[in-house]
Amino acid sequence: MRRFRFRTLCAIAHLVVFATVVPVSAALSVPAPTPEVPKEMTFKGENNLVIEGLFYSAPQTPAPTVILLNFRTRWSDWAPMWSTRGFNVVAIDLLIYNVGGSLDATIKQDVNDILLVMDQLNSDPAVIPHQFALIGGSLMGGDALVTCSKAPDCKTAILLSPTPTVESEYSEDPMVAMGNRPIMIVASRGEGIIADTARDYAKRARGYHLLLIYDWGFHATAMFYAHPELVDTVGDWLVTYLLNRRGSPLPPSSLVF
Repeated sequence: MRRFRFRTLCAIAHLVVFATVVPVSAALSVPAPTPEVPKEMTFKGENNLVIEGLFYSAPQTPAPTVILLNFRTRWSDWAPMWSTRGFNVVAIDLLIYNVGGSLDATIKQDVNDILLVMDQLNSDPAVIPHQFALIGGSLMGGDALVTCSKAPDCKTAILLSPTPTVESEYSEDPMVAMGNRPIMIVASRGEGIIADTARDYAKRARGYHLLLIYDWGFHATAMFYAHPELVDTVGDWLVTYLLNRRGSPLPPSSLVF
């Protein structure tokens, strides 16, 4: 039955196409939409590291800026969607997963490098200074938390499948250091200890927070493929807590299963 309906619809569409006469000039006058092409950028990191990044410009600048942590090209499916909502979006590469050596030392440098990227973006004329959000997944979720807790310029953090990093080595609990700044935390039940970490972060949050625990899903940024609506949920959160537009449907604090 499905196959019959599908073939019938195709036949109808075929007839409609050929029954409708569209002047060539009119058809050519409507340009096809072009995808957002980000600008390549570099930043200076610790130990003479060159940090590569992609800059997706907001429709109007200067604008607040969202920094996406690590694997700059892997954010290309979602970065343009967030930039169209009024943000500069900058995806950067970091050392984690890209070099060998001590994991703790690498993560500590990554945290410092993120701070340096924010500092350099503050002088960019397209950027509203001191208005940043950090988004990271897995170990980068942990780094987003630690970095945001250390940087007053970071107004909110979004953690996807957050994996604790070296936060225990810092003198202050990052959730405490976040103060009343809003934080969004996403995980799925199947992630086990990571889901437990997400719940623990939510319990320790002192400001507005949103905890999303899915019954199923993938890990970190793969959550966007498993739950496409999450892209808009992130966008709504950024509009509310980075653009400070309170018309978002998101509650200030909730637990979703």
